[in-house]
Amino acid sequence: MRFLLINPGTEMKHKQFNREPPQGLLYIAANLEKHEHEVRILDLPGRKLQLDEPDAVGITCLTNTFNKAISILSLIHISEPTRPY
Repeated sequence: MRFLLINPGTEMKHKQFNREPPQGLLYIAANLEKHEHEVRILDLPGRKLQLDEPDAVGITCLTNTFNKAISILSLIHISEPTRPY
């Protein structure tokens, strides 16, 4: 399976914060890769949101990134799986 894990980033008007790497997403990615899944991590802001038809999407969220995470997720539509799990 192909997974896309998203870190929405923290920012305010005219100010961007550099946080530590999203450790939770990195743990998840390492475990998925260990089980031979394809994983991409998208660290926003700084990159355009591009989806290559992943099978599943995960997003990390803090209190101050909740609204941004919801707006990102509202842009994502993944079709129903075509194979049984």
